[in-house]
Amino acid sequence: MKKYYLPLIIGLTCLSLSGCSFFQKEEVKADESWSVERIYSEAKAALDIADYSKAIAYYEQLEARFPFGEYAQQALLESAYAHYKSDDPETAIATIDRFMRVYPLNPNIDYAIYLRGLVNFHRDIGLLEKYIPRDESQRDPGAAEDALRDFNTLIQRF
Repeated sequence: MKKYYLPLIIGLTCLSLSGCSFFQKEEVKADESWSVERIYSEAKAALDIADYSKAIAYYEQLEARFPFGEYAQQALLESAYAHYKSDDPETAIATIDRFMRVYPLNPNIDYAIYLRGLVNFHRDIGLLEKYIPRDESQRDPGAAEDALRDFNTLIQRF
């Protein structure tokens, strides 16, 4: 029985190492001839089907190629949402803060404040806590306090 362990372990190791190349994703790159509308529509389509990494890549390309205008503003806000949905709360909050700092008079600033509160509220929730009930009194209150502050700001301003 022991003589089968070594070939089995070697075979599984080789299979697992060679399998890593199957999981590499292709690079998302907008063509140079694409207009701002086309890049935005591709990003929005990726966001709608929950392909958040692809949406983030398109939004970043849109911001890099067309940094001014309505599409850039909306791309910044939607990329914050995509970071939130892809479980990257720190980047989402940094993106929201940049949006609020660069576009303080944007009509969607209320959504930015709401999204910031939502990200802060769900910041300490890990993968395990999403599916297993937990005791909220054992949660670290720092992120909850930040969320409360953001929601209070939203109520006071709007």
